[in-house]
Amino acid sequence: MTTWISKGPLAALLLGLALAGCEPGAGGSGSAALPSARLSAGDVALVAPQGYCIDRRALRAAFALLGRCDALGQPEATASLGRPLGAITVSLTPFDPEAPLPSAAENAAALELSAVSSATERSDYLLFRATGPVPTEGFAAQHWRAVTRVRGHLVGLAFYAPAEAGGVGPEERAVLRDLIALIQKANPPASG
Repeated sequence: MTTWISKGPLAALLLGLALAGCEPGAGGSGSAALPSARLSAGDVALVAPQGYCIDRRALRAAFALLGRCDALGQPEATASLGRPLGAITVSLTPFDPEAPLPSAAENAAALELSAVSSATERSDYLLFRATGPVPTEGFAAQHWRAVTRVRGHLVGLAFYAPAEAGGVGPEERAVLRDLIALIQKANPPASG
């Protein structure tokens, strides 16, 4: 699935409507902004990094959209102040837990990305910057991508910034790295 960002509540709502063809997830009533959620029929826990929330309107069984809490209608979310504006997408794909993670070059080829740079490739995660098509106007083509694995799933992450930002830098990279750590902590390997 192609992923994209939201600049605010209206765009997040439109994004949620655009994703209506995706498999339904655990929505519900109440605030559109969630600090955590469960994906893949509850198998995978997702915890938002500080200052960010999960958009309940775009939540699906294998997909989540995160944005700054203040952009998702939480005006009291002071933790969002100073955090990079943009959106983070999280997607799950079934994956052999024994298989190595795909490399930055393999990810770029599969996702039709170019200008891969600043790659960190470890056994438990991959993080890199790339340029690729944007699914909606108003967003920079340069973005961060990350991949990790949890509980038989390949977890794909992307951080997109508004077009006026011109791309992404170390702050957005740090947000994705924090999200990877939170996902890994919330989903420890099964003891056996």
